[in-house]
Amino acid sequence: MEIAGLFAEIESLRRERDTHEERARRLSALQAAFTAIVAETDEERIAGHALRGAFLALGFSRALWFALDREGSPNAAFTCDGDPTVAASDYGDAFPPASVMIPLARGERDAAAGYEGDLDAPLYDVRGWYALAVLRERAGRPVAILYADGAPERTIATWSVAALGNLAAHAALALEAIRLAGAMERLAMNDPLTGLINRRALLARVRTQIASAKRSGEPFAYALIDVDNFKRVNDTLGHAGGDTHLKRIAHAMRQATRAGDIPARFAGDEFAMILVGADRAEATAVLDRLYEDFRADALSCSTGVAIYPRDGSDEAALFSAADAALYRAKEAGKDRFAFSAASAGSSG
Repeated sequence: MEIAGLFAEIESLRRERDTHEERARRLSALQAAFTAIVAETDEERIAGHALRGAFLALGFSRALWFALDREGSPNAAFTCDGDPTVAASDYGDAFPPASVMIPLARGERDAAAGYEGDLDAPLYDVRGWYALAVLRERAGRPVAILYADGAPERTIATWSVAALGNLAAHAALALEAIRLAGAMERLAMNDPLTGLINRRALLARVRTQIASAKRSGEPFAYALIDVDNFKRVNDTLGHAGGDTHLKRIAHAMRQATRAGDIPARFAGDEFAMILVGADRAEATAVLDRLYEDFRADALSCSTGVAIYPRDGSDEAALFSAADAALYRAKEAGKDRFAFSAASAGSSG
């Protein structure tokens, strides 16, 4: 009896050791998932780290990432099923009528757990027991749902449910960081008064357009626009009136340009446009529309236009040619556009 009791105690200690080792392994894998998530700058890879964390660290055999649109409708985007490989999901958006997925997607709850036979089971094919955790942006709007099922335990493991929530929380913070970085980048590249891209962004787009045009062999037009007598506008209407004047010019530029064209605020009372794929005739058509709108709104501007590659094959040459054409438009009496001399003639 003593020997049997000793063997039983040894076996109990072994099981306890194995349990601690498994818990340590899972904690290590979970920490690795947390570290990978917060260091990531790509939304798809954030989802992948979260799904692999649910599979490797928490022991679930299936994990799904449900993306939420602005209306709060969930749709399966990625899955990790049977192995750590993350793939595009073909589950889609089919849920039982009473699915708990719906109130979670609406932001009414942050998490849920239950069993495959529950009336509010989230999916038609729940495996064993499941856990769900909502990812929310800083303002509180749900942006995704992390789902997992097929765990080895027969009953709900509280630790795994809590850990899944932590994976979702880390993923939500990482997504928020990406969106904030994107917002900061947009602020850095956009003019706050007019909403047009600013000079920094414009120059980057010019370089990109030159590279594209070299590959395709297509021309494009680069136009510099200067507001006529803007000091008089400010003196007459005040700075608030001057700001309104600039916003009206920006609006006219948006209305006249085509899809793919790039209107920009260059600096102060100066604007610019990249007219993608436009030769002189196509640029003239855009500028005719623009000046029709300018004059209908009592706006006076002078514009100089250069055509790539005829007027220059690099950024500096195009700017110089457009600036020279702008000077000619001013000298000719303002309220008109002129092409670079190399592009043969002027109009307006």
